[in-house]
Amino acid sequence: TILVKGGTYYEDLVIDRPVIVRAQDSHNPPELVASRGGTGINLTAKGIVIDGMILSGNGQCGLLVQSDNNKITNVSVSGFGQGICLKSAVNNDIVKNTLVNNTVGLVLDHESQANTVYLNYFDNPVDVESQSGDVTWSSRPWEYQYGGRNFAGPLGNYWKKYTGSFTTGNGVGTVPYVVQQNASSPDSKSPGSLTDRAPLASPPDRYTLLGSEERQPVTAPGSAIPKENADF
Repeated sequence: TILVKGGTYYEDLVIDRPVIVRAQDSHNPPELVASRGGTGINLTAKGIVIDGMILSGNGQCGLLVQSDNNKITNVSVSGFGQGICLKSAVNNDIVKNTLVNNTVGLVLDHESQANTVYLNYFDNPVDVESQSGDVTWSSRPWEYQYGGRNFAGPLGNYWKKYTGSFTTGNGVGTVPYVVQQNASSPDSKSPGSLTDRAPLASPPDRYTLLGSEERQPVTAPGSAIPKENADF
């Protein structure tokens, strides 16, 4: 594990071995400013974790993933042509990140399959450009707290452009969100490859996760948990 102190770093990184790179203080995350036209962080090895970084710059891509089985979490990316880019990248988790003010928030090529994207904040002119036919846009069902109440169900992403309704009180939209509005459908292996079926009503930090997603509650998606049955 590499712990990075808060501060501003003017450099581009290539990570070519399986390591955990984490902010030493989550309340004072380090900011990596990419060189002009450069990529902030490039992942070329499998099994890397990036946790708690700010990436800024005006290059083509903020964080480039060219490998498998990585986890990108609590990373803020802004100012790039493409915020996070996946190229021939398989089985990566993109979770709890903030992608704002990039020309395109997230880009996946055709060879990037079986990736999972949830609990992210998207606010870009174009949020997603995907040629992949296998992307999951929400978590597996888990227990969470929202608005002072406990619920169970999958959680997707917060899309600033979402205009659906939130009438059930569980913090999840009643209408799925088509994440790639202006693109022809890719050669889809999954019917939901371009659809977030559990879009969030509020930014991800308004949802408190309880327990572990591996528990997979049996209650209906987004349903309230009776108080007498809650064990947290």
